[in-house]
Formats: sequence, C-alpha cells, structure tokens
Amino acid sequence: MVRPSKNCDRLLLDAGIELLKEKGITGISVRQICDRAGVNLGMFTYHFRTKENFLRQLLTQAYDEFFRHIVTGVQDVDNPLERLLTVLDQAVDYIDSNRELARALFKDGVRGTPLVAEMVSNNFPRHLKVIFELVRDSQKAGILRDDLSPVQIMVTLGSTLFLPMFWSRELFDCLDPEGNFLGIEARDELNSAKVARARLGILLNGLRPRGSGPLSVIKRFSSGVSELADRFGLFADDPRPHGK
Repeated sequence: MVRPSKNCDRLLLDAGIELLKEKGITGISVRQICDRAGVNLGMFTYHFRTKENFLRQLLTQAYDEFFRHIVTGVQDVDNPLERLLTVLDQAVDYIDSNRELARALFKDGVRGTPLVAEMVSNNFPRHLKVIFELVRDSQKAGILRDDLSPVQIMVTLGSTLFLPMFWSRELFDCLDPEGNFLGIEARDELNSAKVARARLGILLNGLRPRGSGPLSVIKRFSSGVSELADRFGLFADDPRPHGK
C-alpha cells in the first residue's frame, strides 16, 4: 500500500497550476504532472484517483482563490458603487497578475472543454451574484442609471472590461502579425490592468444618471485633452498649422 504524504497533494496541485498556464486543460498529462511535482504515480493515484478528479479539484482551487481575491475588503466599504468598483478593480488585478492562467482557461472555455464548462456552471454564479447585487444596490441608491436592467449592465461591464484582457493579443496577431500597422506594443496594451481601469472609468460615466456629472477620472481626462488641444492649436478656428 502506498503511504500518504502530507504535502504530495499540494506539490501535485502546484505543478498542475503551472502546467495549466502553459498547456491548458487538454494539454496536461498525469505523467507531466508527476514529473513536474517530483512525485511518483502511486501518490497521484492515492490522492486523486483519476486525472479528471485532479483537474476538477485544480479548477475549483483556482476559482476559490479568484473569488477570495475579488471580495477582500468589500464589506468595509459603505457606498454600493464603491463596493462595485472594489470588486471589479480586484478582479482586474487578479486577471492581470495571473494572465497566463486566465488566458489558458478562457481558451479552454471557448473550445467547450467539458471540465471548464462544469467549473463555470458550478462556480461563476457566486461572483456574478455579488456583482448583480452591487449593480442593483447602486441603481436603488440613484448612483447608476435605472433604465437598464442589472443584467444588461453586467454584460456591458464584462464584455468591455474583461474580454479584451483575454483575447486582444490574439486578435492583434491576426490583424497585424508583423506589427507594421498597429505596432508591437499594441498587442499587449488592451491586456493591461491600467488600460482596463481606464475603460471602467469611461464606462461607468456612461452609466451615471442624467445630470449627475462625470466621475473625477473623466474630468481629469477631459482636462488633459483640452490642455493638449490648446498647446498644439487643435480645434482652433484658425486653419493655419501651429506656429505659422
């Protein structure tokens, strides 16, 4: 009988996460996991019995870590919109810090990999419920426009804020593989947390109730655009080039 080890299961799961980032769910073999962890096959069978059970536990662990990260400190914030911003910002931070893992899972999800689809079905309602309630509470408080359903707002937030963090590099590689038109830097620009937060600021200003005025991030952006326009003579009535 194989004797259990206190940390073999942890070593195997850690190795599984690293391989998941590199190969995705469908590219991982039990032999690769054991070799990466430095653990023999008998220990793998003892702790997880099958590859499917192992991968299911691996995905649950990855999601639990994500969920804990996004809700950390939310209960300490009073304003519902600030709580919503905290959750979304921490989700952006997690995806940015774990971009290889997030992109691998996204690709497997798009391919319809059964275990990923199962993980999404079993776990995603947890954070979607949190976001739904915060959107609804913000609407009730008059902070977000109430002529749209919370679900419409959630779909808009997800597609605008998060999707570019997953697929922008692949999209740019298809459109401009050599970087001749868009530039090499553009491939990673939309993936970054900084740019995602800028999109969030722009989007939420569009969701503010009429007459409530823009958020400070848009005021700063508009001020910067006006300053550049004045400096370079843009939008002026005089059609002559600047300095002429």
